[in-house]
Amino acid sequence: MNGPVERRPETVVVGRVILSNLKRRVWIEDFEGQLRPVKLISVQYSLLRYLAERGKTTAREEIQNSVWRGQTHSPNIVPLHISRIRKALNKALPGSAKYIRTVKGVGYEVAVPG
Repeated sequence: MNGPVERRPETVVVGRVILSNLKRRVWIEDFEGQLRPVKLISVQYSLLRYLAERGKTTAREEIQNSVWRGQTHSPNIVPLHISRIRKALNKALPGSAKYIRTVKGVGYEVAVPG
């Protein structure tokens, strides 16, 4: 993983991305130090938090089993929500979709863009 992940019981911080476990909300710090909200639905927050807390590349099947707790869904459910999270990050701060990296043939990870 690129860059440190700061873990506290109430928050997870990856670079400029801040996840509040208490409020289940996400913010991204812009270049002036202002926090911009990232609008995600509950399952997207859970997916982003799961990847951020793992701190390593995680296979799509493992993500699906953990976030959706074994419920059967389309095999495209993870890529679909990853795409929507990236769009939400970019909307809050252009260029920030790079925090979610696709590792071809392996899975996804949350990392500080390098």
